Amino acid sequence: MHRTQSFCSFFVFHRSFFCKAWSRVSPCVAGKGAATYLQASSTMKRHASQRTVNNGEGETSPTVDVDSRQKATERRLRDELADVTKQLEQAREIVCELLKFVDRKRYAAQLSALEKNMMGGGGLFLTTTAAELEKALRTPGSRIVLLENHHYVLETSGPIKISRTHVSILGNNATIEGSISLTHNATLDACDVTFLGLKNVSDEDEVDGKAWNCTSLLPCIEVTQNSRVYLRNCRLVGGRDGLYLGIESEVQLRNVAISDCIRGIYEGVGCRAFFSGCTMTGNCFHLVLLGEDREAHVEALTAPNKSDGTTENSEILVRFSDTSDSGKKRTRADIAVDHNPITDVYAKCIHGGKRVELPEELATCGLSDPVY
Repeated sequence: MHRTQSFCSFFVFHRSFFCKAWSRVSPCVAGKGAATYLQASSTMKRHASQRTVNNGEGETSPTVDVDSRQKATERRLRDELADVTKQLEQAREIVCELLKFVDRKRYAAQLSALEKNMMGGGGLFLTTTAAELEKALRTPGSRIVLLENHHYVLETSGPIKISRTHVSILGNNATIEGSISLTHNATLDACDVTFLGLKNVSDEDEVDGKAWNCTSLLPCIEVTQNSRVYLRNCRLVGGRDGLYLGIESEVQLRNVAISDCIRGIYEGVGCRAFFSGCTMTGNCFHLVLLGEDREAHVEALTAPNKSDGTTENSEILVRFSDTSDSGKKRTRADIAVDHNPITDVYAKCIHGGKRVELPEELATCGLSDPVY
Protein backbone atom coordinates (compact mmCIF):
# COMPACT_ATOMS: atom_id res chain seq x y z
CA MET A 1 0.00 0.00 0.00
CA HIS A 2 2.83 2.34 0.84
CA ARG A 3 4.52 1.51 -2.48
CA THR A 4 1.34 2.31 -4.39
CA GLN A 5 0.93 5.71 -2.80
CA SER A 6 4.57 6.57 -3.47
CA PHE A 7 4.22 5.62 -7.17
CA CYS A 8 1.05 7.72 -7.52
CA SER A 9 2.70 10.73 -5.92
CA PHE A 10 5.70 10.31 -8.25
CA PHE A 11 3.45 10.05 -11.33
CA VAL A 12 1.38 13.14 -10.40
CA PHE A 13 4.48 15.19 -9.72
CA HIS A 14 6.25 14.25 -12.95
CA ARG A 15 3.07 14.63 -15.03
CA SER A 16 2.64 18.23 -13.87
CA PHE A 17 6.32 18.88 -14.45
CA PHE A 18 6.17 17.35 -17.96
CA CYS A 19 3.09 19.43 -18.86
CA LYS A 20 4.81 22.63 -17.83
CA ALA A 21 7.93 21.71 -19.77
CA TRP A 22 5.93 20.77 -22.87
CA SER A 23 3.99 24.06 -22.77
CA ARG A 24 7.32 25.88 -22.99
CA VAL A 25 8.76 23.96 -25.91
CA SER A 26 5.55 23.34 -27.88
CA PRO A 27 5.87 26.56 -29.95
CA CYS A 28 9.10 25.18 -31.41
CA VAL A 29 7.47 22.07 -32.86
CA ALA A 30 6.45 23.89 -36.03
CA GLY A 31 9.88 25.52 -36.38
CA LYS A 32 13.28 24.35 -35.25
CA GLY A 33 11.75 21.31 -33.62
CA ALA A 34 10.35 20.14 -36.98
CA ALA A 35 13.72 20.54 -38.60
CA THR A 36 15.32 18.61 -35.77
CA TYR A 37 12.75 15.85 -36.30
CA LEU A 38 13.48 15.67 -40.04
CA GLN A 39 17.23 15.50 -39.37
CA ALA A 40 16.70 12.73 -36.89
CA SER A 41 14.47 10.87 -39.34
CA SER A 42 17.08 11.23 -42.07
CA THR A 43 19.79 9.99 -39.72
CA MET A 44 17.70 6.97 -38.82
CA LYS A 45 17.10 6.15 -42.52
CA ARG A 46 20.83 6.36 -43.29
CA HIS A 47 21.55 4.17 -40.32
CA ALA A 48 18.97 1.64 -41.49
CA SER A 49 20.41 1.73 -45.02
CA GLN A 50 23.94 1.17 -43.75
CA ARG A 51 22.72 -1.61 -41.52
CA THR A 52 21.05 -3.25 -44.52
CA VAL A 53 24.26 -3.01 -46.53
CA ASN A 54 26.34 -4.31 -43.65
CA ASN A 55 23.91 -7.14 -43.07
CA GLY A 56 24.20 -7.98 -46.80
CA GLU A 57 27.95 -8.50 -46.56
CA GLY A 58 28.80 -12.03 -47.54
CA GLU A 59 25.54 -12.53 -49.48
CA THR A 60 25.52 -13.37 -53.25
CA SER A 61 25.33 -10.33 -55.57
CA PRO A 62 22.20 -10.14 -57.80
CA THR A 63 24.48 -9.91 -60.88
CA VAL A 64 26.17 -13.15 -59.92
CA ASP A 65 22.77 -14.80 -59.58
CA VAL A 66 21.79 -13.65 -63.10
CA ASP A 67 25.04 -14.94 -64.61
CA SER A 68 24.60 -18.24 -62.86
CA ARG A 69 21.05 -18.60 -64.18
CA GLN A 70 22.19 -17.69 -67.71
CA LYS A 71 24.91 -20.33 -67.64
CA ALA A 72 22.44 -22.91 -66.40
CA THR A 73 20.03 -21.96 -69.19
CA GLU A 74 22.79 -22.21 -71.80
CA ARG A 75 23.76 -25.67 -70.55
CA ARG A 76 20.15 -26.78 -70.68
CA LEU A 77 19.66 -25.44 -74.22
CA ARG A 78 22.86 -27.11 -75.41
CA ASP A 79 21.68 -30.41 -73.98
CA GLU A 80 18.28 -29.99 -75.63
CA LEU A 81 19.92 -29.14 -78.97
CA ALA A 82 22.11 -32.23 -78.74
CA ASP A 83 19.04 -34.38 -78.03
CA VAL A 84 17.08 -32.89 -80.95
CA THR A 85 20.04 -33.33 -83.31
CA LYS A 86 20.34 -36.96 -82.25
CA GLN A 87 16.62 -37.53 -82.82
CA LEU A 88 16.82 -35.93 -86.28
CA GLU A 89 19.73 -38.16 -87.24
CA GLN A 90 17.80 -41.21 -86.10
CA ALA A 91 14.73 -40.06 -88.06
CA ARG A 92 16.86 -39.50 -91.17
CA GLU A 93 18.26 -43.01 -90.91
CA ILE A 94 14.74 -44.42 -90.64
CA VAL A 95 13.60 -42.45 -93.71
CA CYS A 96 16.62 -43.67 -95.67
CA GLU A 97 15.72 -47.26 -94.78
CA LEU A 98 12.10 -46.74 -95.85
CA LEU A 99 13.21 -45.23 -99.17
CA LYS A 100 14.75 -48.56 -100.09
CA PHE A 101 11.23 -49.95 -100.54
CA VAL A 102 10.14 -47.17 -102.94
CA ASP A 103 10.04 -47.73 -106.70
CA ARG A 104 13.03 -45.61 -107.77
CA LYS A 105 12.20 -45.72 -111.46
CA ARG A 106 8.69 -44.45 -110.91
CA TYR A 107 9.59 -41.72 -108.41
CA ALA A 108 13.09 -40.85 -109.59
CA ALA A 109 12.61 -37.07 -109.63
CA GLN A 110 10.88 -36.94 -106.25
CA LEU A 111 13.48 -39.16 -104.62
CA SER A 112 16.31 -37.12 -106.08
CA ALA A 113 14.90 -33.89 -104.63
CA LEU A 114 14.19 -35.54 -101.28
CA GLU A 115 17.65 -37.03 -100.92
CA LYS A 116 19.22 -33.74 -101.98
CA ASN A 117 17.37 -31.86 -99.24
CA MET A 118 18.04 -34.53 -96.62
CA MET A 119 21.75 -34.65 -97.31
CA GLY A 120 22.08 -30.85 -97.53
CA GLY A 121 20.12 -29.19 -94.82
CA GLY A 122 22.09 -26.03 -94.12
CA GLY A 123 25.51 -27.49 -93.52
CA LEU A 124 28.73 -25.51 -93.13
CA PHE A 125 31.24 -26.20 -95.92
CA LEU A 126 34.92 -25.28 -95.63
CA THR A 127 35.84 -25.74 -99.28
CA THR A 128 39.43 -26.35 -100.37
CA THR A 129 38.87 -27.55 -103.95
CA ALA A 130 36.63 -26.64 -106.87
CA ALA A 131 34.87 -30.01 -106.58
CA GLU A 132 34.00 -29.32 -102.95
CA LEU A 133 32.75 -25.87 -103.91
CA GLU A 134 30.51 -27.28 -106.66
CA LYS A 135 29.04 -29.78 -104.23
CA ALA A 136 28.45 -27.06 -101.65
CA LEU A 137 26.76 -24.76 -104.19
CA ARG A 138 24.40 -27.58 -105.16
CA THR A 139 23.56 -28.35 -101.52
CA PRO A 140 20.34 -26.69 -100.28
CA GLY A 141 20.85 -24.28 -97.41
CA SER A 142 24.63 -24.47 -97.52
CA ARG A 143 26.89 -21.94 -95.80
CA ILE A 144 30.18 -21.85 -97.67
CA VAL A 145 33.55 -20.59 -96.47
CA LEU A 146 36.27 -20.15 -99.12
CA LEU A 147 40.02 -20.32 -98.62
CA GLU A 148 41.71 -16.94 -98.40
CA ASN A 149 42.81 -15.62 -101.83
CA HIS A 150 42.16 -19.04 -103.42
CA HIS A 151 41.16 -19.41 -107.09
CA TYR A 152 38.37 -21.93 -107.76
CA VAL A 153 37.76 -23.01 -111.36
CA LEU A 154 34.40 -24.73 -111.70
CA GLU A 155 34.68 -27.90 -113.78
CA THR A 156 31.30 -27.64 -115.48
CA SER A 157 30.90 -25.96 -118.86
CA GLY A 158 27.49 -24.61 -117.89
CA PRO A 159 26.17 -22.70 -114.89
CA ILE A 160 25.89 -24.18 -111.41
CA LYS A 161 22.16 -24.11 -110.67
CA ILE A 162 20.76 -23.06 -107.29
CA SER A 163 17.01 -23.55 -106.92
CA ARG A 164 14.47 -23.08 -104.11
CA THR A 165 17.04 -22.58 -101.37
CA HIS A 166 19.31 -20.05 -99.67
CA VAL A 167 23.08 -20.28 -100.12
CA SER A 168 25.60 -17.97 -98.44
CA ILE A 169 29.30 -17.51 -99.22
CA LEU A 170 32.04 -16.03 -97.04
CA GLY A 171 34.66 -15.28 -99.66
CA ASN A 172 37.88 -14.30 -97.87
CA ASN A 173 38.92 -12.52 -101.11
CA ALA A 174 38.78 -15.76 -103.10
CA THR A 175 37.86 -16.05 -106.81
CA ILE A 176 35.17 -18.26 -108.32
CA GLU A 177 35.64 -18.77 -112.06
CA GLY A 178 32.44 -20.02 -113.61
CA SER A 179 28.75 -19.21 -113.84
CA ILE A 180 26.06 -19.46 -111.16
CA SER A 181 22.33 -19.56 -111.93
CA LEU A 182 19.57 -18.91 -109.38
CA THR A 183 15.98 -19.92 -110.14
CA HIS A 184 12.65 -20.55 -108.42
CA ASN A 185 12.88 -18.28 -105.36
CA ALA A 186 16.52 -19.03 -104.65
CA THR A 187 18.73 -16.64 -102.68
CA LEU A 188 22.47 -16.03 -102.78
CA ASP A 189 24.19 -13.95 -100.11
CA ALA A 190 27.92 -13.41 -100.66
CA CYS A 191 30.70 -11.12 -99.47
CA ASP A 192 34.38 -10.63 -100.35
CA VAL A 193 34.25 -12.78 -103.50
CA THR A 194 35.39 -12.22 -107.09
CA PHE A 195 33.06 -13.87 -109.61
CA LEU A 196 34.99 -14.41 -112.84
CA GLY A 197 33.29 -15.24 -116.13
CA LEU A 198 33.95 -18.56 -117.86
CA LYS A 199 35.80 -16.67 -120.55
CA ASN A 200 37.57 -13.39 -119.88
CA VAL A 201 36.86 -10.35 -122.01
CA SER A 202 40.02 -8.69 -123.29
CA ASP A 203 41.12 -6.39 -126.07
CA GLU A 204 41.85 -9.33 -128.36
CA ASP A 205 38.12 -10.07 -128.39
CA GLU A 206 37.42 -6.74 -130.06
CA VAL A 207 37.77 -5.44 -133.56
CA ASP A 208 38.29 -1.69 -133.37
CA GLY A 209 36.21 -1.69 -130.21
CA LYS A 210 33.07 -2.53 -132.17
CA ALA A 211 32.61 -6.31 -132.23
CA TRP A 212 32.67 -8.74 -129.36
CA ASN A 213 33.72 -12.30 -130.03
CA CYS A 214 31.92 -13.39 -126.87
CA THR A 215 28.76 -15.19 -127.92
CA SER A 216 29.72 -18.24 -125.83
CA LEU A 217 29.90 -16.26 -122.59
CA LEU A 218 27.50 -16.86 -119.73
CA PRO A 219 26.58 -14.35 -117.01
CA CYS A 220 28.73 -14.39 -113.91
CA ILE A 221 25.48 -14.68 -111.96
CA GLU A 222 22.04 -15.25 -113.46
CA VAL A 223 19.04 -14.39 -111.28
CA THR A 224 15.60 -15.44 -112.54
CA GLN A 225 12.15 -16.59 -111.46
CA ASN A 226 11.69 -14.47 -108.35
CA SER A 227 15.19 -15.06 -106.97
CA ARG A 228 17.34 -12.71 -104.89
CA VAL A 229 21.06 -11.87 -104.72
CA TYR A 230 22.81 -9.83 -102.03
CA LEU A 231 26.46 -8.95 -102.64
CA ARG A 232 28.85 -6.97 -100.44
CA ASN A 233 32.46 -6.08 -101.26
CA CYS A 234 32.43 -8.28 -104.36
CA ARG A 235 33.74 -8.08 -107.93
CA LEU A 236 32.16 -9.44 -111.10
CA VAL A 237 34.56 -9.66 -114.02
CA GLY A 238 34.53 -10.85 -117.60
CA GLY A 239 31.09 -12.41 -117.97
CA ARG A 240 28.56 -11.94 -120.69
CA ASP A 241 26.68 -10.07 -117.95
CA GLY A 242 27.98 -9.35 -114.51
CA LEU A 243 24.42 -9.92 -113.29
CA TYR A 244 21.47 -10.98 -115.42
CA LEU A 245 18.02 -10.36 -113.89
CA GLY A 246 14.88 -11.93 -115.27
CA ILE A 247 11.29 -12.70 -114.23
CA GLU A 248 10.57 -10.69 -111.07
CA SER A 249 14.06 -10.97 -109.57
CA GLU A 250 16.08 -8.55 -107.47
CA VAL A 251 19.68 -7.80 -106.52
CA GLN A 252 21.11 -5.56 -103.81
CA LEU A 253 24.72 -4.50 -104.24
CA ARG A 254 26.95 -2.73 -101.73
CA ASN A 255 30.53 -1.80 -102.64
CA VAL A 256 30.46 -4.02 -105.73
CA ALA A 257 32.67 -3.50 -108.80
CA ILE A 258 31.61 -4.84 -112.21
CA SER A 259 34.12 -4.73 -115.05
CA ASP A 260 34.98 -6.12 -118.49
CA CYS A 261 31.52 -7.54 -119.20
CA ILE A 262 29.39 -7.02 -122.28
CA ARG A 263 26.60 -5.79 -120.02
CA GLY A 264 27.44 -4.97 -116.43
CA ILE A 265 23.88 -5.52 -115.26
CA TYR A 266 20.93 -6.57 -117.39
CA GLU A 267 17.76 -5.65 -115.50
CA GLY A 268 14.82 -7.32 -117.19
CA VAL A 269 11.19 -6.24 -117.14
CA GLY A 270 9.70 -6.50 -113.66
CA CYS A 271 13.12 -6.72 -112.00
CA ARG A 272 15.10 -4.27 -109.91
CA ALA A 273 18.74 -3.68 -108.99
CA PHE A 274 19.64 -1.59 -105.92
CA PHE A 275 23.07 0.01 -105.58
CA SER A 276 25.23 1.56 -102.89
CA GLY A 277 28.83 2.62 -103.50
CA CYS A 278 29.25 0.51 -106.66
CA THR A 279 31.63 0.94 -109.60
CA MET A 280 31.27 0.09 -113.30
CA THR A 281 34.39 -0.09 -115.46
CA GLY A 282 35.16 -1.30 -118.97
CA ASN A 283 31.76 -2.80 -119.80
CA CYS A 284 30.24 -2.38 -123.23
CA PHE A 285 26.99 -1.22 -121.61
CA HIS A 286 27.32 -0.69 -117.88
CA LEU A 287 23.59 -0.95 -117.17
CA VAL A 288 20.66 -2.11 -119.26
CA LEU A 289 17.58 -1.07 -117.28
CA LEU A 290 14.21 -2.34 -118.44
CA GLY A 291 12.47 -2.52 -115.05
CA GLU A 292 9.60 -0.42 -113.74
CA ASP A 293 10.04 3.34 -113.25
CA ARG A 294 13.21 3.16 -115.30
CA GLU A 295 13.30 6.90 -115.94
CA ALA A 296 13.28 7.74 -112.24
CA HIS A 297 15.81 4.99 -111.63
CA VAL A 298 18.10 6.40 -114.29
CA GLU A 299 17.82 9.91 -112.86
CA ALA A 300 18.82 8.68 -109.40
CA LEU A 301 21.80 6.77 -110.77
CA THR A 302 23.16 9.42 -113.14
CA ALA A 303 22.71 12.59 -111.06
CA PRO A 304 25.79 12.10 -108.82
CA ASN A 305 27.91 11.29 -111.88
CA LYS A 306 27.37 14.65 -113.54
CA SER A 307 30.37 16.95 -113.67
CA ASP A 308 28.56 20.26 -113.13
CA GLY A 309 29.52 20.34 -109.43
CA THR A 310 25.91 20.48 -108.21
CA THR A 311 25.89 17.04 -106.59
CA GLU A 312 29.14 16.99 -104.65
CA ASN A 313 27.41 15.99 -101.43
CA SER A 314 25.13 13.38 -103.00
CA GLU A 315 25.59 9.70 -102.32
CA ILE A 316 27.26 7.90 -105.22
CA LEU A 317 25.04 4.90 -105.89
CA VAL A 318 26.99 3.86 -108.98
CA ARG A 319 30.20 5.37 -110.26
CA PHE A 320 30.87 4.96 -113.98
CA SER A 321 34.65 5.02 -114.31
CA ASP A 322 36.35 4.47 -117.66
CA THR A 323 39.74 6.07 -117.24
CA SER A 324 41.84 3.50 -119.10
CA ASP A 325 42.27 3.57 -122.88
CA SER A 326 40.75 0.11 -123.25
CA GLY A 327 37.84 1.09 -121.04
CA LYS A 328 37.14 4.23 -123.06
CA LYS A 329 37.30 2.25 -126.29
CA ARG A 330 35.11 -0.55 -124.98
CA THR A 331 32.34 1.40 -123.20
CA ARG A 332 29.61 2.67 -125.48
CA ALA A 333 27.08 3.88 -122.91
CA ASP A 334 26.67 4.03 -119.18
CA ILE A 335 22.98 3.15 -119.34
CA ALA A 336 20.59 1.86 -121.98
CA VAL A 337 16.86 1.91 -121.24
CA ASP A 338 15.62 0.23 -124.40
CA HIS A 339 16.66 -3.09 -125.91
CA ASN A 340 15.36 -5.12 -128.85
CA PRO A 341 16.06 -8.75 -127.88
CA ILE A 342 15.62 -10.02 -131.44
CA THR A 343 18.14 -7.74 -133.13
CA ASP A 344 20.17 -7.02 -129.99
CA VAL A 345 19.94 -3.27 -130.58
CA TYR A 346 20.22 -0.89 -127.62
CA ALA A 347 18.58 2.54 -127.66
CA LYS A 348 17.85 5.55 -125.45
CA CYS A 349 21.39 5.51 -124.16
CA ILE A 350 22.99 7.77 -121.58
CA HIS A 351 26.69 8.48 -121.27
CA GLY A 352 28.30 10.96 -118.91
CA GLY A 353 24.87 11.99 -117.67
CA LYS A 354 23.69 12.98 -121.16
CA ARG A 355 21.57 11.34 -123.82
CA VAL A 356 23.59 9.96 -126.72
CA GLU A 357 22.67 8.47 -130.09
CA LEU A 358 24.88 5.52 -130.95
CA PRO A 359 25.82 4.72 -134.55
CA GLU A 360 24.21 1.58 -135.91
CA GLU A 361 27.40 -0.47 -135.64
CA LEU A 362 27.85 0.51 -131.98
CA ALA A 363 24.21 0.09 -130.97
CA THR A 364 24.52 -3.70 -130.92
CA CYS A 365 26.90 -6.21 -129.40
CA GLY A 366 26.06 -8.82 -132.02
CA LEU A 367 24.94 -11.38 -129.47
CA SER A 368 23.37 -14.45 -131.02
CA ASP A 369 21.12 -15.06 -128.01
CA PRO A 370 20.70 -11.64 -126.40
CA VAL A 371 17.80 -12.72 -124.21
CA TYR A 372 19.82 -15.61 -122.80
